[in-house]
Amino acid sequence: MQKKIRIQKLMIMVLSIVISVLLVGLLTGRNDKVPVVVVATNEIDPNIPLEKQGEHLKMESILKEDYERFGNTLVTDVNELMGAKLLYHLPAGSPIPRAALTKTKTSGEFASETAKYHTVFKLVDAVSSLPPGLQAGDFIDINLTINPEFTGDDESIISGPLLRNVRIQGVDQGTVYLLVSQKEFTELSLARDIGTFILQLPGQKDVNTCDVEMANIQQERNDEISKINEDQTLDEEQRNTQLAEMNAIYDFRLKTLQCFDEGDKPETITSDELINKVLGNQSNNEDGFSSDETFDVNDFMTEDETLNEESDQNEEE
Repeated sequence: MQKKIRIQKLMIMVLSIVISVLLVGLLTGRNDKVPVVVVATNEIDPNIPLEKQGEHLKMESILKEDYERFGNTLVTDVNELMGAKLLYHLPAGSPIPRAALTKTKTSGEFASETAKYHTVFKLVDAVSSLPPGLQAGDFIDINLTINPEFTGDDESIISGPLLRNVRIQGVDQGTVYLLVSQKEFTELSLARDIGTFILQLPGQKDVNTCDVEMANIQQERNDEISKINEDQTLDEEQRNTQLAEMNAIYDFRLKTLQCFDEGDKPETITSDELINKVLGNQSNNEDGFSSDETFDVNDFMTEDETLNEESDQNEEE
């Protein structure tokens, strides 16, 4: 009996030791921390090398298990930031993932990775001429306004498209670097001497012409009218309510329509042509007309619906 008690006590002691070892190991693992680089303020600029923005960075320690959740991809040493910029803005308190960094290439590295007969053109102070948030990989259009002394007419200025869909290689503070062919580089170099660049961020969304878009909306609207008129579960008041709500929806769609006309495409224009256009618009406005095209939902009403509205108005009178 006493032998059995001694064995039980021994087993309890061994089990206690095992549990203690496991508990200590677990607590030690939870307390393991990894130092990481963290964004300290919201003032950090993605266009400036990070080694020049030390006041906006700090070191913090996070639990090892949290570090592992990021796939061990967080920056843990400030030396990793040398020559690097952020690809996008990070808010204060965020650790810096290595995937968010872009390294500035040396001239030799850039040349070895650039296609033959291509190079970079530098546009100084170009960022202020473009929408905010500009970054590498975006595309811009370049127009040129030619100084009068180069047009052959000292009283006429010419402005028009020069290059379209030029890829931005990088943005450094106010300067934009464009990836261009060597032929385009020569054209841009000469253009800079004879005129002024006008930069645009062109729309990239693929849309139909306005005629096609408006025809599609008209067809959709007519289909909706037919469904409402054919719904036998609706009384007259419900039908009129649904028709009014539908008209409001399609009126909004017309006002926010995204489309293009042939006249929207870039073209070369002279100062004389622009002056004549402005004077022509002024004349139209004085006559009570507007040069801007407007959409009226009534233009899309069916003949039956127009007759119904006229009948309702006559009954009210």
